[in-house]
Amino acid sequence: MSEMVPFGVVALFLVCAFICLRFLPDKFARRATDFCVHSQQAKILAAVSGAIAFVVVIATAYQIWTDLRDRATEREIRRDESIARAWDRLLRPAVGNTGKGEALTLLHKEGSRLVGIDLSCQTYGSWDNESAKCRKRPIIAGVTFALHEGRSDYMNVAAMTDADLKHTQLQAWKIERMSFSADFRSVVATDFTVVFGQLSGNFEGATISYSSILGSTLVIRPGEYPKMNKVNISGTRYGHLADTAFEEIFYWADWPPVRYVKLSQGIKDTSGLTPDPHYGMQVLSRLTVCAPPKEKDGEIVPQNLRHLVTPPWISCDRMSAEASQRRYPGAYAISHRTVREITKPPAS
Repeated sequence: MSEMVPFGVVALFLVCAFICLRFLPDKFARRATDFCVHSQQAKILAAVSGAIAFVVVIATAYQIWTDLRDRATEREIRRDESIARAWDRLLRPAVGNTGKGEALTLLHKEGSRLVGIDLSCQTYGSWDNESAKCRKRPIIAGVTFALHEGRSDYMNVAAMTDADLKHTQLQAWKIERMSFSADFRSVVATDFTVVFGQLSGNFEGATISYSSILGSTLVIRPGEYPKMNKVNISGTRYGHLADTAFEEIFYWADWPPVRYVKLSQGIKDTSGLTPDPHYGMQVLSRLTVCAPPKEKDGEIVPQNLRHLVTPPWISCDRMSAEASQRRYPGAYAISHRTVREITKPPAS
């Protein structure tokens, strides 16, 4: 590699050139000006130089366009390859944590349709056909399904639909502003977070622990109840929770859960559900009620940021359901009316 000319040499050359031009006699200067500016040769040279410059600009623009196109093609190839690797990892039979969670997150982010995917222990775990038991569960960890900002139709956007997760172990999942339906039978879920979304499926024999289902819809059908241990269901709409196997279910006093059912009377929401006016404190009194979390300045943390605070099973200033209703009457005005206020319809 040739050495670069020292900066001092270049500066000295420029100074010398300036001195020579400064002391150039006027007669020679006029002749040089006439030749370089006013002569026909100079005009021809200027025209040729302009044409060359135009060609150079066009060639440079074409080269830039070609490079951008090639880079876009390379990105598309890399994207297709990453999607193919994710599908391969997701559908590869293996027990334990083999990166299926990261694969699901990537496929969701890239817009792949996740419908009817079978990730059950019987398909990808260590399954004993004789005893019909899962000896070692597939672990699906670190999944994130989130709808981008600006979308308000989250109930109509499905992260996964009709997935088969029977006998799997789910860890550190986060579903935000999306719906998710699956066969959750005998699933063991920990650190499972659903924020302003919808979770539905068969939960028979499932265990949900140390999890948060906030401001969401939890669809539980009769006879398909999960066991809940240290689960925060603040602001969540649910059905048939009275029959759920309780351990410790929490909610914040100013954001109670709401039992929703399919009734003919009342105004239904987009899910076809309406609040049950005959169902309230008898269930809430069985839950663990905590005072709302507060910021350092004493202000209550907004509900859309509650999933970021310390969970109530770690830190809870306990209240009774009755005291919370008196303290925050607006939060209970519609969702949990007392039986005495409304006449219960006669049994059919």
